[in-house]
Amino acid sequence: NITGYLSREEGDIIFVHVAGAGTISHTNQDAASDATNRFVNNGAATVAAGTNQSIMYLYLDSRWREWSAA
Repeated sequence: NITGYLSREEGDIIFVHVAGAGTISHTNQDAASDATNRFVNNGAATVAAGTNQSIMYLYLDSRWREWSAA
């Protein structure tokens, strides 16, 4: 599980793509990371990406916010 990424500047974007086998999970508001490095996932749940899947995060209001096209 990934609990956060180092915070950057407001408006930064992180694109995570799983090219190999396996799953990468991003945990929502996990206290194992500093508050400014945490994720705010849609639906307040852990978000997992498997092989050939991607997740995007936008750094906004001191959190990495899951960005999805709906």
